[in-house]
Amino acid sequence: MLRYRRRVWAPAAQAVADRLGTRRLALAILRITCADWLLSAGVPVAEVAAQLGYVSVVPFLDRHHDRVTELAITPRR
Repeated sequence: MLRYRRRVWAPAAQAVADRLGTRRLALAILRITCADWLLSAGVPVAEVAAQLGYVSVVPFLDRHHDRVTELAITPRR
């Protein structure tokens, strides 16, 4: 596993971090990116919240309402 991390994961994570303009790729960035992709694909908010481990949709919306609103008003491609 250490070899995979050093040879594959670390360079890929660094490339994404460089592209995003951050020092390193944090797990939180991956979580919210996943949520963005699911929401933009039309997955219901309740399912996305459950996937991220929220017990209810209310705390998810409290924390991520700006993303949900932005994705709701952006036309899908």
